[in-house]
Amino acid sequence: MKQKQNAPAVWKNNLFLLKEIQKASPRRIVLGITVIFLKSVSYFMFDVYMLRYILNSLQTGQAFHEIVLFILCIAVYHLGVCILENWFYSAYVPISDQKITRHLQKKVFEKAVLVDLACFEDPKFYDKYVKAAGEASQRTGQVLATLNRIVQYIFTLSAMSFVIFTIDPVLIVFAVIPFVTSFIFGRRLNKINYEYQMKKKEGIRKRDYSLRLFYLQDYAKELRMSHINRVVLLRFRDTIRDLKKLIQDYGVKTALLDYVLQATNDILVYLGAVFYAAWKTVVKKSMLLGDCVVVINSINSVAASLRGTVELYLQFQKHALYVEDLKQFLEAPTILSDKTNALPCPPFERLIFQKIGFTYPKQSGEVLKNVDFTLCSGEKIALVGLNGAGKTTFIKLLLRLYDPISGQIEYNGIPLKEIDPISYRKQFSVVFQDYKLYAFFPDRQSSFAGGKER
Repeated sequence: MKQKQNAPAVWKNNLFLLKEIQKASPRRIVLGITVIFLKSVSYFMFDVYMLRYILNSLQTGQAFHEIVLFILCIAVYHLGVCILENWFYSAYVPISDQKITRHLQKKVFEKAVLVDLACFEDPKFYDKYVKAAGEASQRTGQVLATLNRIVQYIFTLSAMSFVIFTIDPVLIVFAVIPFVTSFIFGRRLNKINYEYQMKKKEGIRKRDYSLRLFYLQDYAKELRMSHINRVVLLRFRDTIRDLKKLIQDYGVKTALLDYVLQATNDILVYLGAVFYAAWKTVVKKSMLLGDCVVVINSINSVAASLRGTVELYLQFQKHALYVEDLKQFLEAPTILSDKTNALPCPPFERLIFQKIGFTYPKQSGEVLKNVDFTLCSGEKIALVGLNGAGKTTFIKLLLRLYDPISGQIEYNGIPLKEIDPISYRKQFSVVFQDYKLYAFFPDRQSSFAGGKER
């Protein structure tokens, strides 16, 4: 479980993702803010100001043609905003989403190829990789949605608070109550939800692994010829049991916190404001009918906007936790590939293994020990040995998928660690014993030509 992030880290991580979005789709953020601002203005005019204007105008004897003209102006503005909004979400956003997905996934995939093979044998690193790949594109949409809500809340809070304050300053008190409760209980709820999602992902990964074993062809023979199917079924049963317990444990906590927040908003805020406005209108007769209706219709919006200012920070805090996974993966050191002054690989002449020893990470016992080997250009060599003798490990060292623990490998007399691993691996053609077939579409033209993306 990660530790709670401080405010600078929260904003730093979210800004990191916003910058990546800006690189992938430069106009997305500005257009999104513009559309949501214009939409917020339209809703305010329709839901709050127009109703207040009509009722107060009728009560004070305003000319009817002026009321009609005011309504028509609002209708024309609203239609224009609807056209812009429909184009943005139906035509622009889907294309923009694909650009953002391509940009972020490409960074993840390119990093995955550069990361040392040993990292994939580390469960913690592999979990981080899965999270990064899964959250990269999905989290961008959520961050953009939160950013748009900032604009919406700022305008709604400013416009409606001004109207309500001019009607009666006391009404602002009702809106402040959910702000306080959200600050107290919302942070706790956000932390619980994050813990739940992280533990749930781990359980789902175990569950899906059991499912894959039964429907993938790779495991079909072993499942029929051994009792491993029973072991997998037991693991599957235990995983489902753990997921059920997890849901039960966290479900009660979130339900109680949600209830406190909802009860505060529905009872203290809305009903309290309604009673106060009705008393001022009916009993004291110091509030116009249009103002009373505005208070009843808009007090929840003001309260929601105030509450939303807390929730938005909590949302950004939640996003930052996921973005941190992505950043840590992209910034993970690549020991084999990080050498900036590495030499380009020259044409092959001679390869020498000198007293090579190797042990896999987090394992005891050497797989290879004091191995000496020389391969010269033009030679044909077969590597023969019992299962577990180290043939595959030897090939991995030969391809520099790993570096030896002891000894040294030389290529044309140059220590292999001084040669760029990417150019070095281009010297080889390899068919691994656990080779894979890839499902591509041969009838479609490749989007890559000469190794460069079109």
